[in-house]
Amino acid sequence: MGPGRRVAIAALLHRLNGGLNNAALAFELALSTGDSAVDDCGQTLERGRAGVEQASRAATLLALMLDPDAAAPSSSSRDPYAQDVAEILRAHARRIGCDAASDPDVASLNGMDTARADTVEALLTALLNGLGALESRRRSASEPQRTT
Repeated sequence: MGPGRRVAIAALLHRLNGGLNNAALAFELALSTGDSAVDDCGQTLERGRAGVEQASRAATLLALMLDPDAAAPSSSSRDPYAQDVAEILRAHARRIGCDAASDPDVASLNGMDTARADTVEALLTALLNGLGALESRRRSASEPQRTT
């Protein structure tokens, strides 16, 4: 399994866990009693729903990565997936200290690859390619520089 694939699995599991955790917290807050509970309930439930949707998209991408023959969502629902892919790539670039905006080898971080990807499968390919490029950049930056 390549380094980009391992990082992608970890990132998707992190998003899945984060989405479910956010949903649980939002539902807990919505169920709490208090004077402003009724006013805040709708907004809190919206945040909870967003957390569940994020977790669902992460699980779908993970399933497609592990089983390419799995049923993918329709192309009409690709926009939230494109946003997820871009967020994962930007977050990983920040985590490893890569300046994604100035790195020509990581064009997918600028949204170029994700904007052209017209299917969720293509977005998954952009995610894996982007993470692979970032990992290559991180490895080459950590190798000692040779002088000739």
